[in-house]
Parts: sequence; C-alpha cells; structure tokens
Amino acid sequence: MTTGVQSYGDLTANFNGMRFWNHLLQKHNDVLGADYNIGPLLKCESGKWSQVKQIDWSNYIDSAFDETINCSKFRTQSMIDKVNKQINRLEDRDNLPYTCPVTTVGNQALQTKYGKYAPILLNFEGFKVADKKWRLLLDLILN
Repeated sequence: MTTGVQSYGDLTANFNGMRFWNHLLQKHNDVLGADYNIGPLLKCESGKWSQVKQIDWSNYIDSAFDETINCSKFRTQSMIDKVNKQINRLEDRDNLPYTCPVTTVGNQALQTKYGKYAPILLNFEGFKVADKKWRLLLDLILN
C-alpha cells in the first residue's frame, strides 16, 4: 500500500539503479548522455561472465537520495502539517535545523548532473502538496 508520500529521494535512487543496470553491459548510452557512459562493467566470453571494471558506487549514489536535501511531496496539506509538527519538536529539542532542505550545498551540481530530468527527480523547495495528477493516482490506489 502506498503512503501518500512522493519521495524524490526514492525516485532518484530508482533512476540511478536504472543507470547502473544499463552500465553493466552498456548496450545503450547513459540516459544522462554519452559523457556518463562508464560501462560495460561485465562481459561474457566463451559463456563465462567476468567483471571488466570496478564498480564505483559514487557514480550512482549522491546527495539526491537524502530526503533532508531532496524534499518529499505529500498527498495532503494535513500530512505536511503532521510532519512539520514533529520536525519543529525535534528542532526545539536539539537546537538543530531539520526543516527540508537542511542545506543547499551541492544543489547546483545535482541540477547540472540530472539536467533535463532534474524537474522530476529533484525538489529543493521544501515540503509541498503533490501535483494533482499524482494525487489522483494515489486516490485511485488508496480507495
């Protein structure tokens, strides 16, 4: 069952998982562009698979996975209010910022990396109510 949270961190993780699987055999250019091609990582010779390059996980894991930086959207304002209530309580207790985004350091690099996909993978604008089409889909699933 869905939670009513549109997690941009999860979307970015899934997107990079797709890139990783493509790089294993590198049959197609990276969706971010040929400059991001780093495969193939594996090859099959005489019916045997072997690793031909080390996997550098930093090609796939970045701060866009971090939901304190890449903010989620929610199905309703009520959900946001509940989350903000808990965040405010923690901020008062710890005297630390927890309101998303907690930092903007590195955001421009992520915008550049994800290019034309940034609008669907990144949300640095804080908690918001999800777009109407997404909410309608959630309502169909939940009801």
